Amino acid sequence: MTIPAEAIGTARVAHGSTHGHGLRRVPDEDGAVACTAGSATNLVIDLEEPVLVRLRKGPPVLASRIYAAADRPAEAARSISRSIAGGTKP
Repeated sequence: MTIPAEAIGTARVAHGSTHGHGLRRVPDEDGAVACTAGSATNLVIDLEEPVLVRLRKGPPVLASRIYAAADRPAEAARSISRSIAGGTKP
Protein backbone atom coordinates (compact mmCIF):
# COMPACT_ATOMS: atom_id res chain seq x y z
CA MET A 1 0.00 0.00 0.00
CA THR A 2 1.34 3.41 -0.97
CA ILE A 3 0.14 6.61 0.69
CA PRO A 4 0.88 9.89 -1.09
CA ALA A 5 2.96 12.06 1.27
CA GLU A 6 0.75 15.08 0.61
CA ALA A 7 -2.29 13.12 1.86
CA ILE A 8 -0.77 12.42 5.31
CA GLY A 9 -2.00 14.59 8.17
CA THR A 10 -0.60 12.97 11.32
CA ALA A 11 1.03 9.78 12.52
CA ARG A 12 0.93 8.57 16.12
CA VAL A 13 1.48 5.54 18.28
CA ALA A 14 -1.74 3.86 19.39
CA HIS A 15 -1.94 0.22 20.36
CA GLY A 16 -4.99 -1.75 19.37
CA SER A 17 -6.17 -4.66 17.28
CA THR A 18 -8.29 -5.25 14.24
CA HIS A 19 -9.45 -8.77 13.47
CA GLY A 20 -7.67 -10.41 10.56
CA HIS A 21 -4.46 -9.76 8.66
CA GLY A 22 -3.36 -8.10 5.44
CA LEU A 23 -5.01 -5.04 3.97
CA ARG A 24 -8.61 -4.89 5.16
CA ARG A 25 -11.51 -2.70 6.28
CA VAL A 26 -11.77 -1.82 9.96
CA PRO A 27 -15.17 -2.99 11.21
CA ASP A 28 -17.42 -0.29 12.65
CA GLU A 29 -15.16 2.57 11.49
CA ASP A 30 -16.08 4.13 8.16
CA GLY A 31 -13.11 5.27 6.12
CA ALA A 32 -10.56 3.18 8.03
CA VAL A 33 -8.34 0.36 6.85
CA ALA A 34 -5.75 -1.78 8.58
CA CYS A 35 -2.58 -3.15 7.05
CA THR A 36 -0.82 -5.70 9.26
CA ALA A 37 0.59 -9.23 9.24
CA GLY A 38 -1.55 -10.04 12.32
CA SER A 39 -4.36 -8.41 14.22
CA ALA A 40 -2.20 -6.13 16.43
CA THR A 41 -1.77 -2.48 15.41
CA ASN A 42 0.53 0.13 16.95
CA LEU A 43 0.59 3.01 14.47
CA VAL A 44 -2.25 5.26 13.28
CA ILE A 45 -1.95 7.48 10.23
CA ASP A 46 -4.69 10.08 9.78
CA LEU A 47 -5.00 11.49 6.29
CA GLU A 48 -5.71 15.08 5.28
CA GLU A 49 -7.08 13.80 1.99
CA PRO A 50 -8.77 10.41 1.71
CA VAL A 51 -7.11 7.93 -0.63
CA LEU A 52 -8.75 5.12 -2.58
CA VAL A 53 -7.54 1.77 -1.23
CA ARG A 54 -8.12 -1.33 -3.32
CA LEU A 55 -8.65 -4.45 -1.25
CA ARG A 56 -8.15 -8.05 -2.36
CA LYS A 57 -11.69 -8.82 -1.25
CA GLY A 58 -14.60 -6.47 -1.64
CA PRO A 59 -14.97 -3.03 -3.14
CA PRO A 60 -12.34 -0.28 -2.71
CA VAL A 61 -12.43 1.94 0.39
CA LEU A 62 -12.02 5.70 0.45
CA ALA A 63 -9.73 5.71 3.51
CA SER A 64 -9.06 8.63 5.81
CA ARG A 65 -7.37 6.60 8.58
CA ILE A 66 -4.87 3.75 8.38
CA TYR A 67 -3.97 1.39 11.20
CA ALA A 68 -0.64 -0.37 10.79
CA ALA A 69 2.04 -2.25 12.69
CA ALA A 70 5.66 -1.16 12.89
CA ASP A 71 8.66 -2.76 14.61
CA ARG A 72 9.46 0.63 16.19
CA PRO A 73 6.18 2.58 16.09
CA ALA A 74 7.45 5.68 17.94
CA GLU A 75 10.37 5.99 15.54
CA ALA A 76 8.05 5.44 12.55
CA ALA A 77 5.60 8.12 13.77
CA ARG A 78 8.46 10.60 14.35
CA SER A 79 9.93 9.90 10.92
CA ILE A 80 6.59 10.37 9.19
CA SER A 81 5.89 13.54 11.18
CA ARG A 82 9.32 15.00 10.35
CA SER A 83 8.86 14.17 6.69
CA ILE A 84 5.46 15.82 6.36
CA ALA A 85 6.62 18.88 8.33
CA GLY A 86 9.62 19.28 6.07
CA GLY A 87 7.76 18.48 2.89
CA THR A 88 9.86 15.40 2.14
CA LYS A 89 8.76 11.87 1.42
CA PRO A 90 8.94 9.44 4.42
